[in-house]
Amino acid sequence: MPISPRFRAAVEDTDAYASVLLVILLDLFGLEALEWTPETMAMELFDELGARLPPENLAKLSVASALVTTDRFYHDLPFFVTVCNVLSGDIPDPRVYDNADAEECAWGLAEGLLLSPPEPDQDEPFAEEILRYLGETLKWEGITTPPDILKIAIVDQADPLADFADDPTMYGAMADVQTSKSADIEQSLRGNLTELVAQLESLPLRNGDAAQLVQKMRKGLATGVQGSGNAA
Repeated sequence: MPISPRFRAAVEDTDAYASVLLVILLDLFGLEALEWTPETMAMELFDELGARLPPENLAKLSVASALVTTDRFYHDLPFFVTVCNVLSGDIPDPRVYDNADAEECAWGLAEGLLLSPPEPDQDEPFAEEILRYLGETLKWEGITTPPDILKIAIVDQADPLADFADDPTMYGAMADVQTSKSADIEQSLRGNLTELVAQLESLPLRNGDAAQLVQKMRKGLATGVQGSGNAA
C-alpha cells in the first residue's frame, strides 16, 4: 500500500499533535522506532516521506516517545514541565528554565495521560512535588476554581481574594475574572481534544501497533480526560 501524502503533510505541520506524530512514526516503522534517538527519527522520516521535521515537531515526537516508554511523567517534575511546554508547541532550550502555565499544564496532562495512562489501581499516580507545582501555578495565576483536569493540584487553602473581603464589588469582580480564566482553559482543552480526534481520524493507518495506540487513546477520549484518576 502506498504511503499517504497526509503523513508528510502532518509531519511538517507545526499544528500536528504529538500523539499524531507518534502514530505516524509507529505506522511507518513499528515499535522499534521507540528506541531511536530524535535525530534518527527525523532522518528516517525524511528518507521515507521526504518530510523535514520542524523543531517543534521533533520535540513533540521525542517527548511522545518518552511518554510511552517511561513513567517519568508521573515522578520527574522537570520532565513533567518540559512535557507540558512541548505538547503545547514550545521548543525546549536547555539553557533556560521555562515554567509551564496553567493552560499548558492542562493540555500536558490531557495528552500526556492519553499517551501514558496510569495503572488502574493507582489512587494518585503523580508525585507530590508535581501536584504542588500545579497548585503553585494555579495560585500564581489567581485561579481558585480550576478546571477539572487541574483539580488534582495541591493548593493552599487560604482564600487568595481575602484582601478584597471588605469590598464586595471588587471581590465579585476578581472572582469573575478567576472563573473566566478557568472557563477559558476548559474551552481550549475541549478545542484541542476535538482537533486531536480529527487529526487521528484523518490518518490512513496500515500498522497494527499504530492502530492499537489510536484505540487506546480513543478509549481515553471516550472516558473523558478530567483528571488523573479517570484517564486510564
